[in-house]
Amino acid sequence: RSDTSKGMTNIFQGVIQQLSRRLQVFLQKSEKANAEEDWRPSVVALSPDSFNRYELLELMKWLSDRYGFGMYIHFEKAYFSTESKKAGDEKLNKIIHTISNTHSNVFAEILISPSVTSAVANIIQLPGISGQPNNMVLFEYKKGQTEWLSEIIDNYSLIKTAGHDVCILANSDRGFGYKKDIHIWIKKEDYENANLMILLSYIILGHKDWNKGEIKIFAAFPESNIEDEKKNLVEICSSGRLPISANNINVITLDGSKSKKELISQYSKDADLTLIGFHESRIKAEGHLIFDGYDDLGNILFVNTLIPKFIK
Repeated sequence: RSDTSKGMTNIFQGVIQQLSRRLQVFLQKSEKANAEEDWRPSVVALSPDSFNRYELLELMKWLSDRYGFGMYIHFEKAYFSTESKKAGDEKLNKIIHTISNTHSNVFAEILISPSVTSAVANIIQLPGISGQPNNMVLFEYKKGQTEWLSEIIDNYSLIKTAGHDVCILANSDRGFGYKKDIHIWIKKEDYENANLMILLSYIILGHKDWNKGEIKIFAAFPESNIEDEKKNLVEICSSGRLPISANNINVITLDGSKSKKELISQYSKDADLTLIGFHESRIKAEGHLIFDGYDDLGNILFVNTLIPKFIK
């Protein structure tokens, strides 16, 4: 009886694999009428610290729950060999076990490479698990530890050649706190990131872990044109179908007494997740310094979009 059961299981798995393959081929062949207007996250994440921090896996779980697709890659810096392959498989099994225990829809793999650059080149070429190309790459680092962040920055030009949006999660000792408050900071110099940050926030908020959570949007402008900027901001946030109330939009006067980083730290120090946009040009000019100066905040998701998104 057990042999019969095992045989039926194998047949069933084979049918599912064939169905999955055919669905992927169908999706790949299908024409996307308007990719930007029908955007949903298809994310590939890379981390060497899968067993030191779990926040990236947690974020991937939320993004992949109902609306998006996620592939988590554990990076093992080593030359490929029989020994490193065996050790890698053991680590992958542990990650898969963790994913299973948290009821996550994330697909996991391991990448063994002696070079971060070659690892990055590999992940940005990976096909999406949904049958459609990946459109976002996600990294993480621990605040105060800049070694991995520096590797990301050194390879940023390579990352951008794939045409993906880029998100970098800065982990704090507080983790994601109580999973109640998400703050979005919109800056005039990177308005193009606004819609992506709003979309990601609502996708995260849609997960049951964030039950009764709330999104607040912040922006700081000089007093001379604050009313016009507030009007523009409300227009941006109310132009789509997402329920973004004007009451959740906070416009702060930028009077020169405090820097934007200081204002963000003041207003968002108790937030469980803060989203902050950044621009590629600042990466080239300032390096990891653009991610510094937020020690009082909890977890931060830094966001850089390639193409402005539509809020539907």
